[in-house]
Amino acid sequence: AKMERIVNDSSAAITGDSYVGGIAGKNVGTISAAGDGQGADGPLLVNRGKITGREYVGGVAGSNGEGGVIDNTYVDGALENIKNTVELHVKPGNGDARYFGGVAGINEKGAAITNAMTEADVYADGAAFVGGIAGLNEGSLQGTVGNAGNVIGSAYVGGVAGENKANFDGLTASNTGEVKATGDDGGAGGLFGQNSGSITNAALTNSGIVAGNKGATGGLIGTNTGTISKSHVVNEAGAQVAGMTNVGGLIGDNQGQLSGGRDETDGYYKYQVYNNGVIIAGTWNDANSNKVVDAGEIQAGGAGEHIGGLVGTNSGTVTAAYNTGAIAAAGSANVGGIAGTNSGTIDQVFSTIFDGDGRSGMVSGRTTVGGLVGWNTAGGTLTNGYNTSPIANGGAIVGTNDGSIENVYAAVGGSAGLVHSGSGSLTNGYAADAA
Repeated sequence: AKMERIVNDSSAAITGDSYVGGIAGKNVGTISAAGDGQGADGPLLVNRGKITGREYVGGVAGSNGEGGVIDNTYVDGALENIKNTVELHVKPGNGDARYFGGVAGINEKGAAITNAMTEADVYADGAAFVGGIAGLNEGSLQGTVGNAGNVIGSAYVGGVAGENKANFDGLTASNTGEVKATGDDGGAGGLFGQNSGSITNAALTNSGIVAGNKGATGGLIGTNTGTISKSHVVNEAGAQVAGMTNVGGLIGDNQGQLSGGRDETDGYYKYQVYNNGVIIAGTWNDANSNKVVDAGEIQAGGAGEHIGGLVGTNSGTVTAAYNTGAIAAAGSANVGGIAGTNSGTIDQVFSTIFDGDGRSGMVSGRTTVGGLVGWNTAGGTLTNGYNTSPIANGGAIVGTNDGSIENVYAAVGGSAGLVHSGSGSLTNGYAADAA
């Protein structure tokens, strides 16, 4: 079955407990806004109402089930035939509130969401697994998907999906909106609050605002246990990432694999992995209760920990990546230009920090601060890295090294040379201006 030419206007209010959607509670057919491909028919799917529920709540469908397709059409990069500016809200009640998405509460295995860009306001504070597109994604995201709306949840909040379990080859996903997690457990990511999928040949970008609390917060992914390879992974200039624990420009807590790298002939770095945005150890305070981040509402200077230009904490692998984004973490421990804390493997990285005005910046923290890694633990390995930015209260490469460091270079000295403290090994290290 196929549904098109549907209007859920701004005066509509839909309320339920489970499987609540602006168009369908559960979709196993096709909901389409395809038209003639030129926009001549005008918007074929208008969705502007308010939807309230507790579980599996979506702007278009509560659940996009196996065999279901939700299909939108772009013309010259602009969304022409669908208008999805729906509001989602949490219904008061007992039990856990979870799985809220601007398009679908859950996109199930065997289902597809194609070319979905949403401006939906997902106001799901108090709920877990909240996304601009899907609360939980197990299915296919095809074409170009992204969030330009305002997504708020308690835990595991993402601009695309609160949690992603699917594998992708060729995904293009972006966040230009705001993504905020207000609870202490389960943080936020510009694209995914949590990812366990394998992602390759993808273009993943964030240019919006991502704010968490004590859960892992990253410009692209909050917590990653999956593999991301042969992809562009970028937190762009102008983006802001804020949180208190495990905060990174790309990933808050990386337990999986993140790698850039050269082309197939080993000729040039085809796959770019980097952060240009600002990393802030702090939280969002909605002083005027308007649900958006206004000037001055993200306060830096909190006593955070594990704050890094690329990843807050790494127990997996990071390969061929760099950071140029400013790090505002003066009151925090375990702060690094690449990783706050590393117990995994980091290879082929560099950090050259610029502040918001394009001037040379520095890595600053309260204690255990390094140009590349704040704390390199007993299980951590750092190889083939360099840093050109000055350090306050730490080492030009690593603050505390209890692991292994090899082949590193610093263009400036830290307060105690390459390494401030620790009992680990250092092989082939050089500082042009060691203090």
